[in-house]
Amino acid sequence: MFGLRFLLLFATWCAFSGLFDPFHLTLGALSSAWVAAVSNQIALSQPGVSRPRGQVSLALGLIGYIAWLLVQVMKANIDVIKLSFAPRVQKVLSPVVVEFRTDLADDFSRFLLAHSITLTPGTVTIRVDGDRFIVHALTEEMGADVPGDMERRLLALFGGKEILEEKGAEVHDD
Repeated sequence: MFGLRFLLLFATWCAFSGLFDPFHLTLGALSSAWVAAVSNQIALSQPGVSRPRGQVSLALGLIGYIAWLLVQVMKANIDVIKLSFAPRVQKVLSPVVVEFRTDLADDFSRFLLAHSITLTPGTVTIRVDGDRFIVHALTEEMGADVPGDMERRLLALFGGKEILEEKGAEVHDD
């Protein structure tokens, strides 16, 4: 995972800096390597959490998830635009607050779920306490879809509490 983090960080550094002389490229590479190493240690320091997939498989799975999420964001944008232009928008809106518990085992996968929900127009993650999520949705239909496919896809990618329990690891719901 270090290599993938390093490449992503260095590519981002190059894109934003615009400086391609040897001195600046060396500084960018050193900075990217340092951040990748530190973040790798942070990611691996979660007790009892081991990824059920290999690094390449996980990277490909994340790319697939991001592509799927982009399609969902576009669909939700269309739904919110339709709501915005509804003749009687007050009658169409039915805001709800949804509370649910997730089976995602670690902080990173929960972080991805919370941000995926918030990135999708019409829903906002209000609070995350361990495995408990509180989400606001513009309509009851949008609220009924939370967490839905997002959580299922992340569970398939990262695994959940049942995988940790099978390995005899202690599961904390912070």
